[in-house]
Amino acid sequence: MDVVKTAWGGRLVDADVCRCLDHKLRALAKALQSWRASCVGNIRLQLATARAVVYELAQESRPLSSEEIQLRRELKANTLGLASLERSMARQRARSRHLREGDACTRYFHLQACHRRRKNHLFVLSHNGQTFSEEEAKANIVFDYYNALLGTPFTRQHRIDLSQSWTSHGCTSTSRQPHSRRTRWLG
Repeated sequence: MDVVKTAWGGRLVDADVCRCLDHKLRALAKALQSWRASCVGNIRLQLATARAVVYELAQESRPLSSEEIQLRRELKANTLGLASLERSMARQRARSRHLREGDACTRYFHLQACHRRRKNHLFVLSHNGQTFSEEEAKANIVFDYYNALLGTPFTRQHRIDLSQSWTSHGCTSTSRQPHSRRTRWLG
């Protein structure tokens, strides 16, 4: 608790609230990391040591004294606690690595998108017997082609006269009333 108080107590002069909070949280994270390193220490080493002592006590062929039995019980409890702490830390490391690297689906999607981008890329473009590889020249050729294609007037050879189709089906200007409910369902 003292570690949190001392880390949180620092103040920034001429800083807005967000910067002050950011500074305090960063200082708190550093202080807690150093506290963990000094108080908890290397968990794997502690776990291995406790397991070795428990194993040695279990291998004894003579009956254990009451102090040795108590030590064995405490070491077993410590072993369980350290193993739980080690699992929690491994889970937190995996989660932070997962967040840092992204999940597999996102990574797969980006690989596919990059592959599609490479596949759709025109490395060389031939036009009028010449080969172009510069991006600007390729862009100008494609622009000119589609501009000429879309910019030319088109003359239609056939035409549909909708006024003819209305009268040929018996629809005159007087019969263009909305359909009744009966004709909609039956019709």
